[in-house]
Order: sequence, then C-alpha cells, then structure tokens
Amino acid sequence: MNSLKYSNIKIDDLIFKKITDLSGGPVVIKTPFMCCPFGLDNDYGSYRVKLGFNNLRNTAQKGFMNLLKQIDERNIKVLGCDRDSYQSTIKRYKQYNNIIVKLKTVGKQMKCEVEYQNSKKNYLKTVYDIPKNCMLSCDLELGHIWNRMENGKKIYGMTLNTAFIIVKDTLQYRK
Repeated sequence: MNSLKYSNIKIDDLIFKKITDLSGGPVVIKTPFMCCPFGLDNDYGSYRVKLGFNNLRNTAQKGFMNLLKQIDERNIKVLGCDRDSYQSTIKRYKQYNNIIVKLKTVGKQMKCEVEYQNSKKNYLKTVYDIPKNCMLSCDLELGHIWNRMENGKKIYGMTLNTAFIIVKDTLQYRK
C-alpha cells in the first residue's frame, strides 16, 4: 500500500486521479480464480466481466477482498470525501459480493488476451467465447478514480480494467 501514488490524468478535458506505482506505471494485481456467472457482458459497447467472491473461506479470495477494501479506504482518504460519496469497488448484491472488470480497449478495438486452461478442448477460443458460470482470473489494473454529480453531490469510484484473462473450468452446481 505504501508503494502506491496518485497522479492526475486528463480524459476528454476532465482531470481524474489515477493510482500508479512509484515509477508512475500502472498497478496490476493478479486476482484469484473467482466465479464469472454471466460470461462476457457488453454494456453499451464497453465489454466487462463480473467476478463473484463465491468462496470467502478461500484465503486468496478473502485476502483479495480485503486488499480492495484497503485501496478503497485509501482512495477516500486521498480524495477527502466521506464514505457516502464513494462507491465501493466491491458491489453487494443480495447474498454475494462481486467486482466489475472492464476489458481494455483502444479506440473501439478490444485489447484483451485470453488463455483457456485445457487448451486441447478450447483450441482457438477467443475472449468472446468466455462462458457463463466459469472460474477466471485476470491481471487487474487499477484504473482512474472517476467522479460525477448525483443530486447535487459529487460521487467517486474507481474503475478496474484487464488486458489478460485466464479461464478455468465451468462451475458444476450440485442439485
């Protein structure tokens, strides 16, 4: 956490904060394998995957969740905002938590590599073939900290991006 720094970046004439390492490069964290219940999602031309914390008894998932919470807390402190003005990176839906990860694009071209484990069975599959109910891991890049006005109040949050995904086997549900 001490090796993170915040710098200003300009996007479409607006200034945002971005978390970087001490050399000014992007901060990339490898996620543990997590549940991807919906596969690849296209939200108005922005491709993304939702990753669910499906097993918090798994120390890797629990540690990753705690790391994201610590980064959110540090963002709140650096921004000087209160918790109500900051949207957590971890979203709570009914009984489970997840994160939304955007796939990197340049222009309108997706720039995300995907590797399927068990390569014989998944030969020539692309990022567009990410199945529903699979387990995946990705190289997660901490994106910029966005802000917008909502009911006269400034709201903040952080984007999560990836340019590399590993897809593991499909989840098997017990009946």
